[in-house]
Amino acid sequence: MAQYRVKNSSSLDKAFKVYGGHHIVSAGKEDDVLNAADLSAELIDAFARDGVKVTLIANGKGDQPGKYTVTDKGRGWWAITLDSKEVTKSLREDDVKEFDKLSDADKAAFVDLHKPE
Repeated sequence: MAQYRVKNSSSLDKAFKVYGGHHIVSAGKEDDVLNAADLSAELIDAFARDGVKVTLIANGKGDQPGKYTVTDKGRGWWAITLDSKEVTKSLREDDVKEFDKLSDADKAAFVDLHKPE
């Protein structure tokens, strides 16, 4: 089971499957959803398209989510990876050189801003 922080900016309540039932995050509210079923990246993206921001707080093992890494793709291109999976589009070195100095929240915002299309 995972833990997520959910900011529901949509006009509809959203339900998340949790151990023992469902957790409802009301429209316009923010809440932590504990003991939740793991959500795929595709489902998290679908929520985002509906105005619902879902951020992983801790994965099913109780560990913190993986660490972002700046990865050299070669020929002057870079990307941010999470657990060895690229989570941003290709970027130039100047775009990522200060990434490691950002706070965790700012790193997540940077990745969100540079998601692949």
